[in-house]
Amino acid sequence: MKKILIALIVTAAIVATACSLWGSINARKLLANCKFEVESFDVEIAKFNSSFVMKDGKTRVKMQDGMSILKDHWSDIKKGKFNLDFTKMKLRAHVVVDNPNDHHVILDSLVLDAFMEGKAFSRITHAKVLEIPAKTKGRTSFLVDLPIDQGLLKLMDQKTIQFKGTVWSRLKITDSIEPTIPIPVELEQKIPHGKIQKEIKKGKKKLIKQTFKKIQKATGLSDKNTQDLKKKAEKYLEKVF
Repeated sequence: MKKILIALIVTAAIVATACSLWGSINARKLLANCKFEVESFDVEIAKFNSSFVMKDGKTRVKMQDGMSILKDHWSDIKKGKFNLDFTKMKLRAHVVVDNPNDHHVILDSLVLDAFMEGKAFSRITHAKVLEIPAKTKGRTSFLVDLPIDQGLLKLMDQKTIQFKGTVWSRLKITDSIEPTIPIPVELEQKIPHGKIQKEIKKGKKKLIKQTFKKIQKATGLSDKNTQDLKKKAEKYLEKVF
């Protein structure tokens, strides 16, 4: 009886191992058949500092520098002829996974390195489980921190962001057998210059308005003059931006 019990346990272990191996192979094939694509980017967060970066890319003007220095550059500033530096910018990458298989696929997680010009600047770890039914597309997204050390001008010169890393898939065979399989992926998408430009315009408009208010306070204008200047400034900004 004892020998029979041992034999049954051994047999069960062999069957479980075989099922697990089959599941792993099958899961790898299923996931390898899927097509991964970064469909688009959105600007999730855009924060800029309070410096006017003049067109030469070197001169930075702050309100703290004093009215005389600000006055020297005001003709360009009020026309929006300056740039900004960002303190934080995050893009949301929208990913589409096309599952052409006759079996559902479970995307457990992904670990990707983000590159620009062949240089890695951020690592993304995304652990949101995504189950994709057979013959359908699944969607997920993750955030990408853009490198502030490059500066906004250099960022806008870049064309694409590349992603290289691993997607982890899980295939449920039984309640106790759920193999997790790694698959290497490479993705690429154009940097959303248009969307970033919209955020830059908002940032410029906000900074100019803040500067107008500081000028009003520093020059001691009356309430009536302040309101008149504010209206003129808003009309002017509408034309510029």
